[in-house]
Amino acid sequence: RVVVMPSEEAEKRVARAARFAADAAKPPPPIPKRTYAWEGGAITSNKEEARKAFFERQRALKAAAQAEAPAPAAAQEVAAAGREDDESTSKKLFVGNLAFKTSTKTLAGLFEKSSSATIARDRGRPRGFGFVTFDSAADASA
Repeated sequence: RVVVMPSEEAEKRVARAARFAADAAKPPPPIPKRTYAWEGGAITSNKEEARKAFFERQRALKAAAQAEAPAPAAAQEVAAAGREDDESTSKKLFVGNLAFKTSTKTLAGLFEKSSSATIARDRGRPRGFGFVTFDSAADASA
């Protein structure tokens, strides 16, 4: 049995086969470059450029924060004015070498006369130490 196709359809098939053969002969496309994007920065394929831009932004933020900060003499005056008497500074007790699973309730429970307890955390994880604040310096020293 012989199938006869119209000439237009046969020409389309031949042209399509030629396109496939031409595509197969081409070299594969190059591997895409890795792209880097730093927080608040544009996407780039140059790692060094991205790193430089990142550190430039960090320096600019640090300079802006320092420009907004009060002068050292003024900062000392503010600290002295805000500081209460020496007795109040001794109301806070440092507690170190805590287990990471220690909670603030457990820490406050260990000290009966404490008014509050806090555990230092870094990114939500305990750092192994905390502070207990007492109502009076006499309670803290007892």
